[in-house]
Amino acid sequence: ELHKLGGIADVISEDPLLAGFAVTDRVISDRDPYPAVAASHLLGVSGKQPLVHFSGKGREVRHLYEFLSWLHENSLKNVLMLTGDRLKEEPKDQRPRYLESVPAIQLAKQFDPDLFVAAALNPLKYREEDAMAQYLKLGKKAGAGADCIITQIGFDMLKYEEAMHWMETHGYCLPLMANVLPMPVKRARYIRAHQLPGVTVADSFLALLEEDEQMLADQGAARVLRRLALQILGVQYFGYAGVQISGLHSVEKVAALQ
Repeated sequence: ELHKLGGIADVISEDPLLAGFAVTDRVISDRDPYPAVAASHLLGVSGKQPLVHFSGKGREVRHLYEFLSWLHENSLKNVLMLTGDRLKEEPKDQRPRYLESVPAIQLAKQFDPDLFVAAALNPLKYREEDAMAQYLKLGKKAGAGADCIITQIGFDMLKYEEAMHWMETHGYCLPLMANVLPMPVKRARYIRAHQLPGVTVADSFLALLEEDEQMLADQGAARVLRRLALQILGVQYFGYAGVQISGLHSVEKVAALQ
């Protein structure tokens, strides 16, 4: 159903600033369509290699090898390895299985040394033990052979700066990319109501968005894109290699952001 992309595939194929699509895995449900199938179509339509996500939730090593074989057979060369959040429907008769991202990265690089393997980092942690767990695992991912690090979605620029500082001071010579998301007030309310894993919308940020909604004629729509553009410029200033933009669903918004 590529028509639902509304022409974005054509824009990506023509614009040198846009590297390609990210194809997520098991975000909506535990039974989402296999991402490699959609990725193969997107490669053909856009002419650019997508970043195919692999979530380890509910999966074992054999599933990873099936996935890697499918990538190879369909000339797909980029993957993001994730442990994944909790299964939405955990099995009742057995303990749920999770294939951790660190061994998944190792196995993927052994399977195909030329495969570009990205890994995730969530720097948006405010308790010392939570933050250190993220950064210690980052070291393991770098050691396992990751080619790139992509952050979780967030809005705290000091935390993005902290992540880059940690990468540099610990000698992780890998490109760091920021996952960013335009945040209209309706989306902020949805995220807070449904507790989107790993994404935090602070009370003060929500209050700011609600003020925009009440006071501005366009309910803050123009400011949403402006904040996103400023965030992209901010992480570029910190030294990030690029951004992964989530939740931008129209050609017009892509053009306005540029």
